[in-house]
Amino acid sequence: MVETYLYARRIQSTYDEIESPRSSGLFDCFSDCSTCCCTFWCPCITFGQIADIVDKGNRSCCVSGALYCVVFTLTGCACCYSCCYRIKMRQQFMLKKSPCDECLVHFFCGPCALCQERREIKSHGFDTSLVPNYFSQILSLTWIYGRLC
Repeated sequence: MVETYLYARRIQSTYDEIESPRSSGLFDCFSDCSTCCCTFWCPCITFGQIADIVDKGNRSCCVSGALYCVVFTLTGCACCYSCCYRIKMRQQFMLKKSPCDECLVHFFCGPCALCQERREIKSHGFDTSLVPNYFSQILSLTWIYGRLC
């Protein structure tokens, strides 16, 4: 019994050593002003870009962003959806768990959490500008269609 406990403690301490802290703080929003502004005015775009990378392309940026928008419109609380991606990202990038629960972070500081997650993705070498910007394509097609009709 004692040997099992000691073995489990050794495995946990090894795992704790592997985990790394996040590359930026929760309130470092203004270190990337373009992301900050985009997230403030339209968080569904930032969330869609994050979800596209965290899901490894299984769900497109546009679909994830639209789902975020629908959840927010119907419930007023998109943090229920977005906190799941914060948890997935923490597990994928082997990040240390924050002292505050991921769902609470998204509930009280949703835009800041999205900005932090996008900065984290960039720090791991992902280029979110390569994620197709479906929203701008949809807006431009809508504008062109409106001009033709």
